[in-house]
Amino acid sequence: MYTSSRRIAAGLVAGLALLFSLFATVPAQASNTASISGKVVGSNGKPLPMATYDGGGRVIAYRLNSRGKAVSAKQTTIGAKGTYKIARLKRGTYKLEFQPSDGKHLGEWWNNKKTISSAKKLKVKTGQSRKGINAKLAKGASISGKVTGSDGNPLSAEENSDIVVTAFRASSGGYYGQEYTRPNANGTYAIHGLPTGTYKVEFNPEGNVLAEQW
Repeated sequence: MYTSSRRIAAGLVAGLALLFSLFATVPAQASNTASISGKVVGSNGKPLPMATYDGGGRVIAYRLNSRGKAVSAKQTTIGAKGTYKIARLKRGTYKLEFQPSDGKHLGEWWNNKKTISSAKKLKVKTGQSRKGINAKLAKGASISGKVTGSDGNPLSAEENSDIVVTAFRASSGGYYGQEYTRPNANGTYAIHGLPTGTYKVEFNPEGNVLAEQW
């Protein structure tokens, strides 16, 4: 009789544990059901040019904690038609970053902001689909020119391939490298996708023959 009672009690405990585990898993499964979607276009209103690996660019959703700090992130690529969708999001508050891959447009934060601190917050509920979170990216400035020798004559294709041209943007702490490129075989170069600002341009040969210039 005592043994039977123990078996019944053990069975009840096992059954309750199984029932509890089933209920406990429901919120975890249902909590990742929100999504954010929209369309990202360039300054001309058309989809961004596609890159080999990153499509038209990336959209990153940063989830914020109660203090407004980013604690996690999910991302997706921008499709050929400019559309994107970030699925399986937990309910919470997010900030979105749009990163183009064409090297000519400027990235931004939703809604038309330059930094994460100024970005508009986006709240999603469990199972909610936030649609129409769109962005129209501005085209950046460009710096271009031609690299020659000290005598004004063109450099060889090999010499040009050794040169790195970097645009340094002024900031409160000095200048920092914004973008860089290498000259073409004929010495011409162009650096695109630059935000508004003051720049210094460095011409840095990686070999030992030519001298560095600004």
